[in-house]
Amino acid sequence: MKPETVAGGPRISRMGTTVAAGGLLSSGEFFGSVRRRAAAGGFSLVETWYRRDENLPPHAHEHAFVCLALEGSYGESYLRGRDVEYRPFTAVYHPPGEEHVTRMGPHGGRVVNIEVDATWLALRRALGPLPKTQIDLHGGPLVWLAARLHLELADGEPVDGERLEWLGAELVGSVDAPAGEGTRDGNPAWLPRVLSRLHGDPRPPGSARALAAEAGVHPIHLARVFRRTFGESVASYSRRLRIQRACRLLTDPGRGLAEVALEVGFADQSHLTRDFRRVAGTTPARLRAHLSRS
Repeated sequence: MKPETVAGGPRISRMGTTVAAGGLLSSGEFFGSVRRRAAAGGFSLVETWYRRDENLPPHAHEHAFVCLALEGSYGESYLRGRDVEYRPFTAVYHPPGEEHVTRMGPHGGRVVNIEVDATWLALRRALGPLPKTQIDLHGGPLVWLAARLHLELADGEPVDGERLEWLGAELVGSVDAPAGEGTRDGNPAWLPRVLSRLHGDPRPPGSARALAAEAGVHPIHLARVFRRTFGESVASYSRRLRIQRACRLLTDPGRGLAEVALEVGFADQSHLTRDFRRVAGTTPARLRAHLSRS
């Protein structure tokens, strides 16, 4: 489907309704044609298309957001005089209220905008001064975390709010992350508590803020250090553990797949099957059939 063409200059899309452009855009308002939306855990994803050679007027956004380019290209100018060209899989973090001018390239473009609500910015402020504009042109963490968030929106399945929140926490933590943070002096004291919770309880870890409160650590710090230590998010780690538990239960022919799903913390059988395929490369039914023949 082609992007919407609107006479009379650039337009903003708000919840599917086209409204006239203005200087400060509220939450959910973006120029272009909105194609998909999702929101969970204080993060809002909006995928938009833009016409070729479209020039957007100077504007700012009420909320901080990360913009990941997916197709086409565009340029941005900032009041401090810097001009930047964005091509596919480059990204930029815009703080609240930063004014910029956008010029779309000759083929138009498709981007995903990931808004961060004020609660997460307040949590980020607890770690130090809020970051200014951050530009990632070379495939750094800002690009790939934004891409993972986009996959949650684009895979055609219901959005997993828990995974969206954990990836969002990591995204906020990747913006202007303090140098030298990590576990070079050994694992932090709180990490065994987090691992004990994940290994001892078949339920999903739940809210990033709730698990961080259990561990007595800042949620962004938890998300960032966990990724650096294990190479994956808390949600991904937890999902692997739950799939492992499901594999063990599948050896019991008396348990139906729906029962197994509930026992290891999935909402239903289809949820188990979807995540099972991501981790194990097959379905639980096929694995059960294989195990029954062994």
